[in-house]
Amino acid sequence: ATQTLTLTAGNAISLTSTTTLDAALVDASGQTGQSGYLLSSTATGTKWISPIPVVQTFTTSGTINSDTGIVFLNPAVGVEITITLPDASAVAVGTSLRIKRNNTIGTISFIGGGGIDNNTNRTSNTARQAYYLISDGTTWAEF
Repeated sequence: ATQTLTLTAGNAISLTSTTTLDAALVDASGQTGQSGYLLSSTATGTKWISPIPVVQTFTTSGTINSDTGIVFLNPAVGVEITITLPDASAVAVGTSLRIKRNNTIGTISFIGGGGIDNNTNRTSNTARQAYYLISDGTTWAEF
């Protein structure tokens, strides 16, 4: 016979036997995720993440989504753009972000998100520059 149990607790709930879930799991922001996504722990709760890096391309200023893994910066020659990083404390520790710019010369500023190596405003004027950033839960560390 199937048993139904409703759990409500102000603290942790520990399940010590095989458990079947017949409904969706919900992350800390109330999202149910998509098929194939992984439920990841963050500094403030849980978040659904894609196992395949999400790609964003910018030709003008914009904000990198927290589920993005790869970013291409493709501004026109001489165009200055500002890219806002996702908040490093809102993604799982160890989350990586790869950023690659095209071969044009122009200023790209990175702001927000806890900064890169605690520098809240990083500027690049180098064509073809690449960044590999990893969240430590507070800031983005550059490797």
